[in-house]
Amino acid sequence: MLTPLEPGNSRALDASGTRVGAIEIALPTGARICVDASVNEAALTRVLRAMRRVT
Repeated sequence: MLTPLEPGNSRALDASGTRVGAIEIALPTGARICVDASVNEAALTRVLRAMRRVT
């Protein structure tokens, strides 16, 4: 089960305290991956490939 990371000091926040560019990716398996604008594209690609192999 993947859960979103808590916003930290290294994350960009808007005036309301919400993570900038935050999105939630819902996979057909029901798994959800939450990322924000600071996501590392290569790492996200590896996670998505791994999730595809698990299903």
